[in-house]
Amino acid sequence: MDFQGPSGRAPPARACRRPQNHGRAAWHCPSRRGGPTFLRHRTADPGFHARGCTKRTRHHFQRLNRSRATAKSSSQSETGDAHLAERAWLQLQWHGDADKAQAVLDEAGRTAGHSDDAGYIAEVQQRIALARRDYPGALSKLEAETRAAIDNQDGYWPIPLLRGQVHRLAGQSDLARRSFEAARLTLEQKAMQAPEDHRICSSLGIACAGLGRRGETVREARLACDLMPASKDALIAIMPLWQPAVVYTMVGRPAEAITTLDDLLSRSGWWTPHALRLDPTWNPLRSDPRFQALLTKYEVKP
Repeated sequence: MDFQGPSGRAPPARACRRPQNHGRAAWHCPSRRGGPTFLRHRTADPGFHARGCTKRTRHHFQRLNRSRATAKSSSQSETGDAHLAERAWLQLQWHGDADKAQAVLDEAGRTAGHSDDAGYIAEVQQRIALARRDYPGALSKLEAETRAAIDNQDGYWPIPLLRGQVHRLAGQSDLARRSFEAARLTLEQKAMQAPEDHRICSSLGIACAGLGRRGETVREARLACDLMPASKDALIAIMPLWQPAVVYTMVGRPAEAITTLDDLLSRSGWWTPHALRLDPTWNPLRSDPRFQALLTKYEVKP
């Protein structure tokens, strides 16, 4: 489902401008080595998902996991960085193993030539640290960041926003609020400069959720989905759908969060129950029978 209804800030008339690929062409173009075919199927068919195509999805996940040599051969490029990040992400998504995911990135750290200019490795590193409940480690990585934001086709995440999320999960409310406020100010300026960028709307929704601004939170999350519906790009639209589930969880609206997660899991194998079990973001939903039923409904096994 695409979010409907007024979003407060109307989508602009011109089409959403897609951010630069930054090395993920291999994931979209089946002619590139290491580009899993299941992503091509998913982009062409919004209904393609892991539950309905388990064997096919498993086959292509395993193929990508075996593309280690390809990733190393392209380690001087952003494509190589993206493949390494993808290999780590698949350990979380398909195997539910945060330690193996971290081992993939540790290996990358011992290999020269990984500049991670597009931030794919940093993006996955953050998710792995949260899955391992390594909040000090996540904060240490963020403090060492020299860029103002992780900026790629997946999203635009100011470092203060990521820091706020970690502080919040670690129970450090005051520090979280300060970080979310800094992120909100940055994102509001960015939204004025690029009102058609769904990535900025999504992140602004999370910043507002961290500050308890419920109205603005839902408005920005819905606007992000309006700007990048599945009918425009089924693959890119997955991330804007994930963000409303996050903000609904943050502001205490479990029914809407679970409904959104159901929609998200039904669309593709990019997100699986493994990731939901590992990510502490979903802790407020764990005691809800509807959430547990969702994990069972979309269960996948390697």
